[in-house]
Amino acid sequence: MPGNRVDFILGLPQTKTLRRHVETLEASTKARANGPDKVRRYKEFYDAAASWARTERIIAQVEAGPQGVDTRFIVTSLIGGPAKQLYEQFYCRRGDAENHIKVWKAYLASDRTYCTHPVRAAGASAIAA
Repeated sequence: MPGNRVDFILGLPQTKTLRRHVETLEASTKARANGPDKVRRYKEFYDAAASWARTERIIAQVEAGPQGVDTRFIVTSLIGGPAKQLYEQFYCRRGDAENHIKVWKAYLASDRTYCTHPVRAAGASAIAA
């Protein structure tokens, strides 16, 4: 949304079109992964889905290891920064934050009390913990 000056970084599902952009990278990454450790490589390109108004920056992470090749795609409006940095330091950290929120929601839901007074209920939860 460039008009609103709101940047985004979102995961994309794999499509045949996106996969064509990384076929060579997948093969070379798989060839490099001969040991027990995983090999990660990144590629960026510009593309647009039929429903998009314009082309966007897409970043692919190709990871190869003993269990095979795993490719993930993200789309972003961020202009600067290397693909690896955007993927690992922005996209993955956003996911980590979401996971922490899920854990807290699960924790808070499991310690609910049936007290109808909010202050007493908060105190009961604190004592139970």
